[in-house]
Amino acid sequence: MTSHKYNVGDEVFVAYDPRVCRSMNVASIVTSVGRKWATIYGGERFEIATGYIDGNGYISRGRVWASHAEYEAHVNREAAWQELRDFVYRRYSPPLHLSADRIREILKELSEV
Repeated sequence: MTSHKYNVGDEVFVAYDPRVCRSMNVASIVTSVGRKWATIYGGERFEIATGYIDGNGYISRGRVWASHAEYEAHVNREAAWQELRDFVYRRYSPPLHLSADRIREILKELSEV
């Protein structure tokens, strides 16, 4: 999630975790903003730094995104990463067109934080 400065009245996108909550993903409005937490319409608060909705001692029900586009970008990135993980996991030997140096370059790129 990108760091975002929220203001009262900002429209956000709320994505609920289907494993935890049956609520639909919806657009909402920020109703108050503090240093660590912000509140959306309906009284749910979320941590500004991560976007996770407060679970009140339990697992978070979902996550707040600055926009639907930011949420979609996250979903697409996660899906692409899963495809890469699945591809590598199913391979017993490296693709013939990749040299050892190129594989190390890819590993180095993936290891950069």
